[in-house]
Amino acid sequence: MKTPSKRNLNPAYEYTFLFLHQFFGAGDRNFKEEQFLKKIEENIFNKENFNHKLSDFDFSINEPETRDAFKILTKEKKDAKILITSLTKSYTDLKSNIEKFLRSTEWKKVDPQDKIFLLIGTHEIINGKKNKGAKIINNIIEIAKKYGDEGSAPFINGVLDHLFKAQK
Repeated sequence: MKTPSKRNLNPAYEYTFLFLHQFFGAGDRNFKEEQFLKKIEENIFNKENFNHKLSDFDFSINEPETRDAFKILTKEKKDAKILITSLTKSYTDLKSNIEKFLRSTEWKKVDPQDKIFLLIGTHEIINGKKNKGAKIINNIIEIAKKYGDEGSAPFINGVLDHLFKAQK
């Protein structure tokens, strides 16, 4: 991952990305979807485990090297927790929607962190925030620029833009 910049990002989206990235091992290119679904079942749908994982994550982002680069308010953290829960519960439907707009690749070949960007953006566009689609896409693109690979932002932009236009 790149060094965080000082861009103005939606903290709930960024927190969601960082949590899912760390918790589900998105940096591991060998990470399998079955593992992802099993971890969701064991940890997100089990409220006690989920709260424990969030506490561990909160501790990790409050380490001195990350504390100044990423700040989140209590309300934004609550929004992120709701987003994480909703996103994981609707994972299969979100994936299905995304796959319709993957032109030259298959879901299983998409970079794991790009999957997280796509899941967050798709969730937000589909679930009642269609009128803010451009803003959602821009936020996700900025997070992809900050944390993704060189080709992440253009790829994410293309997929989410097509999805957004199809939702109108």
